Amino acid sequence: MSVGAEAALALEPWPHPGRARSRGHVGAGGRTRVARDVVQMERRLLADRVALERAVVVEHAAFAAQALQRRRDALLETDAHLDEQDRVDDRHSQRDGLALWQAHKDLRREARARETARVVVDAAVGQ
Repeated sequence: MSVGAEAALALEPWPHPGRARSRGHVGAGGRTRVARDVVQMERRLLADRVALERAVVVEHAAFAAQALQRRRDALLETDAHLDEQDRVDDRHSQRDGLALWQAHKDLRREARARETARVVVDAAVGQ
């Protein structure tokens, strides 16, 4: 080969499969190896990204669960206070109910006494 042919071979982007690879050219096998390496690198990067996103999702879920737990605790505490207030109100209602029952008995007693007095007065006037 002449010097011009050597220079032309050196400028070729991809040598022919039959030519020697001693000039630093990457053959067809090298191209597939490079493409395979690029795909593997992209897969690793994608796997890393997915792992990071999963970690963020798990962290967010834990944060949301913690917030829900705090809300649930606050609701349980409020519910306990309301139950206590209901018990106090029930005691007051029972006490008030007894007082109302006593007042009702007193009114009935007074009404009977008035009715008896009216019957007595009517009987005395009628004679």
